[in-house]
Amino acid sequence: MAGDALPEGAAAPEAACCVAAPAVEYRTHTVRTWREASVDCELFERSEFADIAFSFHTDGLRVDRVYGQAGLFAALSPVLRAMLLDRQGFAEQHTSPAGKVCRTLLLHPEITARAFREVARYAYGLQQGWTSAMLPEVLLAARLLGLEELEDGASAWGLEVIGTVAADTNGGQVSACSVEDAMCSFERLCAMEPRPSGTLLWREALLKTFPVNKVLLAVAELELSSCTLRELLDEDVLHADAGALWQTCVEWAHARAGHGRSLATLRSIMSGSRSPRAQHSLDGPPPVDLRQGAAPRRLFGKTARLCQALVPAAPGEEEVAWQEPLLDVVDKVRFQDMPPAVFAATLEALHPMLPKLRQAIYASRRRAAREHHEHVG
Repeated sequence: MAGDALPEGAAAPEAACCVAAPAVEYRTHTVRTWREASVDCELFERSEFADIAFSFHTDGLRVDRVYGQAGLFAALSPVLRAMLLDRQGFAEQHTSPAGKVCRTLLLHPEITARAFREVARYAYGLQQGWTSAMLPEVLLAARLLGLEELEDGASAWGLEVIGTVAADTNGGQVSACSVEDAMCSFERLCAMEPRPSGTLLWREALLKTFPVNKVLLAVAELELSSCTLRELLDEDVLHADAGALWQTCVEWAHARAGHGRSLATLRSIMSGSRSPRAQHSLDGPPPVDLRQGAAPRRLFGKTARLCQALVPAAPGEEEVAWQEPLLDVVDKVRFQDMPPAVFAATLEALHPMLPKLRQAIYASRRRAAREHHEHVG
């Protein structure tokens, strides 16, 4: 290639600038040309011709910087163009490693240094160095900076990685991307407004590549958002066991509340070995022993009313506040698929229950039964 050869009489870049890029967990290609190595060196190391430095506070002590030409970034990103024209976010001037004095621009705090390095590689036409672990950060940076082409490219690359399989130690096949990394990227897509068109493809790829139990466990363990869980619940394959799905949702709510609960029970349900409590959901609720606990209230008396005796005392607000996120997904769970005994045990297992949640569960079950009756009729 002509781009690979050095111009006549030109000196080669310093050795430190021409070292091949380190291997990452997955890339479309890893061989860099002379041009790519030279530009990469200018952006991230020497910055001899830069006129701007983008700064990122990675922790309380260290500051990362990416150098470049302001005009090029302004031409590609409408957000950066507005900031540069209006002089928004400028900090003190900075002297680059090559001694070049640059203006310093502070970007949105959610844009990380490693994500913006991929923005810079995109701006200068370099090969992308992203990995599945950093993909959520790249997607967010592209959206915040108005780089639609980069966002679409990152999303398509992620789909390619999910669908790329490799042999595991047991002779089987696994995805080149972990379910945790894939779910984090999927959540980033679900959180965007307007939502990217590729979100549906991501959902289908996730449930085609990874077992349902691993996807559901990741939802609880990663404490994903309610919009992500709602998007997943649109897939029929997740509703094969309505009881296990609801248990996942409950554990998800516990995790979001920071209760620090062990997910061993959830893992046992997903693997098919149910706990004694989960077994009650199959056999019906356990019998009530009136000899244990407080004596039952009298139904009749001079001042007692039947309705007062039958209505349970409302739980304390703080005691059930952690169940609020379940209101966002309760309409997606198919409670109508549970046999009556299982449904009763499912409600009994969550005690005390947020009154609004109980009402929403019953309303969802009644609405589904009514719609089924109308469809059959």
